[in-house]
Amino acid sequence: MVGGRSSRWLPWFFIGPALLLVFVFLVLPTLQTISYSVRNGSMLNPTREFVGLANFERLLTSDRLFLRLDRWPPSGVLIYGSFCFRRSLSAWAC
Repeated sequence: MVGGRSSRWLPWFFIGPALLLVFVFLVLPTLQTISYSVRNGSMLNPTREFVGLANFERLLTSDRLFLRLDRWPPSGVLIYGSFCFRRSLSAWAC
């Protein structure tokens, strides 16, 4: 039996570091961002209370700067800019 047992672990030897990097740099930060978005408080305050989707409700109902696409917030600028860019590309395709 030439390499029977070692060949079974060889793929994991190569894919393991890649999976570890994906987990550390993509999965963990995503979970941490979701955790921060459903809690109230600052990064310096170790005790943050769970508020659920109240932060998103406040963002969409009372934050007028977020909803104004022609004003400064970068999110609005990027959304409006990408919309105009896509629209200009579709005009060229016709």
